Amino acid sequence: MKRPNSGAEQAWLVYDGACPMCKNYALYLDVQTVIGELHLVNAREDSPLLEEIRNLPYNLNNGMVLKIHGRYYFGSDALHVLALFSRKHGMFSLVNRLLFSTLGTAWLGYPLLAFGRRLLLKFKGVSPIS
Repeated sequence: MKRPNSGAEQAWLVYDGACPMCKNYALYLDVQTVIGELHLVNAREDSPLLEEIRNLPYNLNNGMVLKIHGRYYFGSDALHVLALFSRKHGMFSLVNRLLFSTLGTAWLGYPLLAFGRRLLLKFKGVSPIS
């Protein structure tokens, strides 16, 4: 998958705000200088974007959604696109880019991250996203 065109655009990342891993990932992303503005949307809070996503074949309990340039990326594809937009310096950005800028490693790594998320939320007693 090629990186979508960059520029002074806006993007939205819908993630599980009850998951510490998801929340920290979203907060530490350093893609604004490449994308433009990245809006973080907690999937557990109402928003017009969530209504839009609920009409798509994505289950937010199974992955995050990135909306950029009018396209939606789900799960490993979202992780991959975000890695492609990551800056090339800074430890978090470097590791993110190194691990997930290849589609194959994003496809292999994302299910492990999702499994870790499910275990963490179960341990914390957090119910699924409705």
